[in-house]
Amino acid sequence: MIHSFKYAKEKIGQVGEVIKTSRSLAQVTDLSGAVLGEGVSFQNGEHGMVSRLDRDSAEVMVFSQLPVPIGEKVARTGEMLKISVGEGMLGDTFDALGHISGGEKDPSRHTANMPLESTAPGIDQRAEINQFLSTGTTVVDLVMPLGQGQRELVLGDQKTGKTHFVLQTVIAQAKLGVVCVLGLIGKEKSEIKRIEQLLESVGVRDKCIIIAEPARSTASRLTMVPFTAMTVAEYWKNQGQNSLVILDDLSHHAVRYREMKLLGDAFPGRDSYPNDIFYLHARLLERAGNFMVKDKPVSITCLPVLSTVDGDISGYIETNIMSMTDGHLFFDQDLFFDGVRPAVNVFLSVTRVGRQTQTKLAKQVSQTILTIMTEYGELKRFLRFGAELTDKVKESIRLAHGVREMFKQTGKASILPDVQIYLVGYLWSGKWDGIQAEELAGKIQDNQELLKQVSSVVKDSKDFSTLVTNIKNQKKIS
Repeated sequence: MIHSFKYAKEKIGQVGEVIKTSRSLAQVTDLSGAVLGEGVSFQNGEHGMVSRLDRDSAEVMVFSQLPVPIGEKVARTGEMLKISVGEGMLGDTFDALGHISGGEKDPSRHTANMPLESTAPGIDQRAEINQFLSTGTTVVDLVMPLGQGQRELVLGDQKTGKTHFVLQTVIAQAKLGVVCVLGLIGKEKSEIKRIEQLLESVGVRDKCIIIAEPARSTASRLTMVPFTAMTVAEYWKNQGQNSLVILDDLSHHAVRYREMKLLGDAFPGRDSYPNDIFYLHARLLERAGNFMVKDKPVSITCLPVLSTVDGDISGYIETNIMSMTDGHLFFDQDLFFDGVRPAVNVFLSVTRVGRQTQTKLAKQVSQTILTIMTEYGELKRFLRFGAELTDKVKESIRLAHGVREMFKQTGKASILPDVQIYLVGYLWSGKWDGIQAEELAGKIQDNQELLKQVSSVVKDSKDFSTLVTNIKNQKKIS
């Protein structure tokens, strides 16, 4: 929501003039009272935001698809750049300024005007992350668990399944009633449409809000997408509603921000990125977390996505964002082409606060899986000896192969946490008969009576060995 040029001129009375322009930036004189982040209105109906203040002029980010002409009049609005947010946004797609881009719904009936830039809450307003966040993906939920309010970086080469994973997480969380905000940065219009159709087909579109700017948008509009998505999530936080924010992807966001700032004569630092690129992402991601709202913990979980080149996770932007987040999930190209999907490399991935949200049984299962996978890495060189292997080594190899198959999830279906734990016990008890884990999980989840029995077995188990014994003896599962 930005005021018109006429309104701003009458209210504030300070009007400047464009003296230099590019596609995303304009240099404006006579705005001596302007502040950083303030919205401005151009005489031709376009809008912008003050991004830098110099001695004699102000740099303004222009949200127009075309450059504004030199000599164009600009008026201060006297307010920070704001967007209209509210419950009417659910189920629709919006641009970086919060304008609806499809559908007939009028979101203006139940809205609040919120600034795109806001200060991240301090430590006194934050709460401990102690609630588990189900992604529906076995390898993540069991080995690299996430908590509600966690900021977990998702990175890997292009076309390794990162977007598929975050969409699976959105579907799993939306079915639990969590509001999901997807910030799509620089995607092709066809891909944005495909994501909309996917969410519609699985019945969660009414719980999702998409903030999207296609690849042909200006750098200024693309730069604002993640901030708009975070502002929408903060609205729901203020309403006492948990939310999940997807930022796909921040590597493209950083490139377009660099493009815009270099056009504005910013000093190029490492990899030609401007020296405020760290601050840009830090002030964005710090707005996510677990917060106390009216004596009740409310979370904004954030999954930023980054694209790497040849699996290099030591790049400038990658290491910057790693230092801001609570861990990262690395999607390995070699695993992907080896048929392991999702291709999460658990040995190069980190979750710093997710394990504290797991139950005692889930922690034991996680440790057991990691142990067998580590042993398998050491035993692979003995596979060529075949029949000469000891029974213990053969069992370790069988379990490792079973775990590898269990982690494969290629479809849209989510696997419930209780079912995931049961599948591990099913494998360890020796009852695995070659059926795909995804298919077996689907049979359990579709059978409500069987699902209740599985949940009962999992909840009644004090430790992993008890779970395995219960399944092996067929005490509760027919």
